[in-house]
Amino acid sequence: MGIASKLVAALAATVAITGNASAAIVGGAVTGGTAVADGGSFTIIPAPPEVGNDDLQTSDLIVFDELQGVTMSRNFTPNIGSQILKGARVSSHGIAFDPSLYRTVTGWVEFDRKVLGVVTGRVKLNNTHDLLGAPGTAYDIVAGAGGEANDIFTVDALNPYRLNISMQSNSPGDFVRVITAAVPEPSTWAMLIAGFAMIGMMRRRQRMGAVLD
Repeated sequence: MGIASKLVAALAATVAITGNASAAIVGGAVTGGTAVADGGSFTIIPAPPEVGNDDLQTSDLIVFDELQGVTMSRNFTPNIGSQILKGARVSSHGIAFDPSLYRTVTGWVEFDRKVLGVVTGRVKLNNTHDLLGAPGTAYDIVAGAGGEANDIFTVDALNPYRLNISMQSNSPGDFVRVITAAVPEPSTWAMLIAGFAMIGMMRRRQRMGAVLD
């Protein structure tokens, strides 16, 4: 296989990956807090049947995917982050900390797309279940079940794909929604365009060489 053919194959694979409108949870960790003494750890689960009102009862930091590749039907401003415009393609993920007794936890979650915002308030959570919530999950976001006043969520200064977390909770548990981008970054598309331009130049040179021969 020639160099140009190999480059075509590599770019085709990249297009297939970047064309996927979902955004995966790459990983995470629990790094501190009193939950550690209970064996609390970072755990990715399928979307649960219920969340928001003492439904999980674990010291683990729970993360799960909600709807993926959603086209926003309206402008929306999360509690943390800038306004997300109507028409933007996004994916949603839930983070829950629901210990049976008062506990604290610090850690991080990383996604394969940029973090756009975090929904922590009860009103905004309830207003986005229909748009971003996981199908089949009952969201029972009672008073106090969103992010607590002392909870801290910050996008990592060196890694826009990572969300740093500090939470404290007891009954009824805490739940927040993380919104990530669902389409490739502009730099990715620029790389693809440059790659295809290079293929075109290489093939033109090959054709010119064949004519001269």
